[in-house]
Amino acid sequence: MSNTMLALEVEDELAVIWTRPDDYEVPAEITEEGLRSLPDGLLILMADGSVRMMNLPEALEVLPALFSRAGGETFDTWRRDR
Repeated sequence: MSNTMLALEVEDELAVIWTRPDDYEVPAEITEEGLRSLPDGLLILMADGSVRMMNLPEALEVLPALFSRAGGETFDTWRRDR
């Protein structure tokens, strides 16, 4: 569950109201366009209840694995200083 993403921040025009049975439309090529980022990084809510912060370059590398379903990908790029 620590490798399963539940939610991440996106710009308002791309966001899905959490009470609707709908999903964020993942673009074919993931870029920083549309991703909402704090000055220090992007916040991602994981299925284990943890919230992770990644800087945008790291997030762009890992998001394809987080968006895939049952892909079995693992990754080790979480910022450990937060």
